[in-house]
Amino acid sequence: MITTNGLSNPLLFEVGQIPETYELEPNDRQTGPEQLPELPILVNGQILPGDVDYFRFAAHKGQTLVFRAAARSLIPYLADTVPGWFQAVMTLYDAEGNEVAYDDDYRFNPDPVIIYTVPQDGNYTLSIRDSIFRGREDFVYRISIGELPFIQRIFPLGGSVDSEVEVNLVGINLPIHKMKIKTGSNAPDILPVQVEKNGIFSNIRKFQVSPLSDISEREPDNQFAQAQAVTNTMIINGTIGIPGDQDWFSFRGRQGDRKTIEVFARRLGSPLDARLVLLNAQQKELAVNDDAEDKSCGLLTHQADSRINFELPKTGTYYVRLSDVQQKGGAEYAYRLKIGEEQPDFQLRLVPSSLRIPRAGTVIATVHAIRYGGFTGEINLSVRDAPPGVELQRAVIPENMDSTPVIIAASPRAEEQIMTLDVEGTADCDMRTVHRRAVPAEDMMQAFIYRHLVTAQQLLIQVTEPEPVTISLNLPKDGVLQARPGSDITLNPTLKWHVNTRKGIRLTLSDPPEWLTLKTAYIGREGGEIILNVSPNAEPGSTTTVLLNGNIRIEKSPRDPDYNPVQKFMNAKVVEFTIDAVSIEITN
Repeated sequence: MITTNGLSNPLLFEVGQIPETYELEPNDRQTGPEQLPELPILVNGQILPGDVDYFRFAAHKGQTLVFRAAARSLIPYLADTVPGWFQAVMTLYDAEGNEVAYDDDYRFNPDPVIIYTVPQDGNYTLSIRDSIFRGREDFVYRISIGELPFIQRIFPLGGSVDSEVEVNLVGINLPIHKMKIKTGSNAPDILPVQVEKNGIFSNIRKFQVSPLSDISEREPDNQFAQAQAVTNTMIINGTIGIPGDQDWFSFRGRQGDRKTIEVFARRLGSPLDARLVLLNAQQKELAVNDDAEDKSCGLLTHQADSRINFELPKTGTYYVRLSDVQQKGGAEYAYRLKIGEEQPDFQLRLVPSSLRIPRAGTVIATVHAIRYGGFTGEINLSVRDAPPGVELQRAVIPENMDSTPVIIAASPRAEEQIMTLDVEGTADCDMRTVHRRAVPAEDMMQAFIYRHLVTAQQLLIQVTEPEPVTISLNLPKDGVLQARPGSDITLNPTLKWHVNTRKGIRLTLSDPPEWLTLKTAYIGREGGEIILNVSPNAEPGSTTTVLLNGNIRIEKSPRDPDYNPVQKFMNAKVVEFTIDAVSIEITN
């Protein structure tokens, strides 16, 4: 949404393919459900406190119906509730009111799916509620009901670039059970797998594209003596086929080799909760991993994939054991296991995904670096095909840093409009130059504490009229100020006013550390020194980046045609703006 204060955060609006309807209250009793039109149908609804919504529909013997709810997928995280999303629960009843199916999530996905083969003609009732009977206006849902195509699993979960891979599809109401996927040299890391039947598209499954060659797991390989020998740097496609299954692999390595052993399963839609163990030829455990966090996967709340980074102590044969932590298994417990040389790399996330920049002004964004394979180097940021008048400033993520604020500036001549920006990071990773797009994202809080970087489709920039005043700070070229414990930092701002007012500017700092305080709370129209104080307790080597903010009160003149002589308080407004990002390093 475009507002007078800029662009809002994005929310999803889903465009469906089947007829839609909206819930009509009262429909909160099983004996008085809302009657739905002919299937297929998509129901839009909302759960308020203690609410249960019931819907009745006609079904025919032999139909295999799919009831698929979208709730958390629409609004992934709620900051002020536990669990930190709308946890939908669906129940299906027959004509006599007997419960015939129930689901509170689909495998590890909080959004429930019910698959039901109708035993006889009749009227059936579906209910939806929150798992613990919470409810409020943002507990919204969309339920698709009908003989809909639904992919339950695919195998393999990925393939190599520049190849043609035959993929097996297993699911409900599918028009095909095999498809060939061609992966070009420029294919993205993840391809969507989807089928269409009678003009209706199925759900999407993920297919990973990798530059590495891959092979298939060969059974039997569930014991140390049966370990499947693999060569260096490849991916194995396999499954933990039955509960309690273990898959063993072996490889040769030299002393000092740095190896990465990594499972891709949960990130690709598999329910596998992987556990990796690295052993030597004497079956001594050298490294173990259960859950390895991947911050690029902002929608996963359980990071169930495993990763081991390990330097081999001697030349010889090493063994890898892969299993499910919960001792579960089945055809859907597929994985892609990477065994190879440690590969330094990174991904980028830019927060927030929508920004407002005043002409002749700046806005602050944060770029997060998600580092892999021991990569610690600096990352240089730039804008690809930047619109005229828009530029990136102080655009470097320093060595060993996981995030940095960057400044996006609009010149006085920049055109007032909404545009998209494409920010890219470039770094030297182990003798190769790597380019990665800074994917726009929202920093979302879940359940009062947990934070997730949830990706958005594009980075939107709105260039607007100038702020009432433009303030420039005299900062070092790299933006980093050095200070000793117990000292003051003095900034000499340059002010350029764009409105006629006698008011000055009130100053604040956003989330400063305990050792940093703002001594100057106000500067007048002519400016003046801005002083920050560093506590004597500050530890040398400490660093911080804080936002220096300003706000100014602007009052309309009685000669202004919009002046309100009766409600005079409406003639004043407070304009808040960010002045700059101030980075400080404590020195000895």
